[in-house]
Amino acid sequence: MVGDLIINPLDDNYGMPNSDEVKPYHKLLNNNPVLTGLFDWQIENTRTYCPELALAFSVASMASLISGRWSYKGTLTSNLYIAVLAPTSVGKTQTMDLFSKILQDSGDENRIGADNFKSEGGMSKEVAENAAKTFMLDELGFLIARIMSPKASQTDTQIQRAILKMFTAFNSGYSPEAKSANSDNNKNNSVIKNACPSIFGVSTPDVFWSAFSSREAGTGFLNRMVVIEAKTIGKRKEPKNSPMPINVGEFVSSIYMRFNTVESGRLFISNDCKTLIDGVNVDKLFQSVTKIEEDLILSDDKYGCVYARLAELTKRVAIVFQVTSNINSTHIEYDNAQAAYDFVRFCLDYSYNSAVNSIKDSNIERLQGEVIKAIDEIKSDKSGNAQNYDGVTGKWIRERMLKRKSSINNDKESDAALTKMCRNGHIYRMEIKKDLGKQTYYYVKPDFLNEFEDVFKSHGYKLRNTINFE
Repeated sequence: MVGDLIINPLDDNYGMPNSDEVKPYHKLLNNNPVLTGLFDWQIENTRTYCPELALAFSVASMASLISGRWSYKGTLTSNLYIAVLAPTSVGKTQTMDLFSKILQDSGDENRIGADNFKSEGGMSKEVAENAAKTFMLDELGFLIARIMSPKASQTDTQIQRAILKMFTAFNSGYSPEAKSANSDNNKNNSVIKNACPSIFGVSTPDVFWSAFSSREAGTGFLNRMVVIEAKTIGKRKEPKNSPMPINVGEFVSSIYMRFNTVESGRLFISNDCKTLIDGVNVDKLFQSVTKIEEDLILSDDKYGCVYARLAELTKRVAIVFQVTSNINSTHIEYDNAQAAYDFVRFCLDYSYNSAVNSIKDSNIERLQGEVIKAIDEIKSDKSGNAQNYDGVTGKWIRERMLKRKSSINNDKESDAALTKMCRNGHIYRMEIKKDLGKQTYYYVKPDFLNEFEDVFKSHGYKLRNTINFE
């Protein structure tokens, strides 16, 4: 009976990482006490250990809090568009609640924006109200798919324009979409000064990357994003409901004391914006980053554009690292600039590799990607009975198993995708047959063809390389 069940309370640290597990992430945060404190706080207060989500939260929350209050040489501030790619039920909602609490405790609840973009006008109205508005968006991938679609409505096209333009509008201002010449609303289309909104969005990887083609990757949307994917998903655990770390609370309180005004009841956005300049040798570091950016762009005509804002994003994150390490800073110190580069490069390298492997311009390319993914994810048969192999992880897969694990079937597009892969040498289609038995087909990665042949020949099979799909 249910009443007879004995519930054993979990260890308080069940599902929590040990110190060695979090060290690489603390290092990416330059072992900054405020940022690592936020990282640990997020982990304690969510149901799943997901360090990449905690990493994104730490930087995004402080970037939002600082945005418009500190700038780099008066030209740009710390607003970021951060996308976290993770499966469901890893604590995304709880993380957004923690994000909101930081802004509320800073006295700037007005900085929290809507959780969806319905129109350019609505977004512009919110940013006009608070130039550093932060939009926390669930299912960001669906929004991107909608506004980036070749069939996007005029409303969605205007939203795309607003998101792109506002990212760099801190120094230049943002002009909302013009109304008709006779519109009474035309008077409301004045330039929004110091616009510096932030986006903290979450999505699943498949939904996010399916929203892009190589054409969209080059529009400037992707290179504005700092994309972090959850690679580590821990065990389910109980949130500790721990209070904000003392050092984080002190930093947030300092922001409140510096920028709160009795007259307005709101915090200044840019009226008292502090300017940071280069510390010793920081200008040389940023010059080197700019050269690296140029080289990376030229290295790949199709997806090198992912790195087009490497230097700019490095400067934005450097503001975050510097101010959270010393709120009285007047210069960006070298170690914070270097750490900012390391963090941004970590994220953009992921974006680039995922763009190359996940963005498909046609259904045939999508199917080809599914073939490789199926081979990489097939679980090896350990029985030792070769003719029963469904496949070997990362090496080869049986045709019937491929059709079970992908969209590959007997249609013309599937045949075209497989034929193209075989003719380009990306995979081999191997027929195996024993005496008068029925033939079976496998798809084999080139590097493992000899191993495949040895395994099946040792079991008495005859092998034939074929690209015939009839």
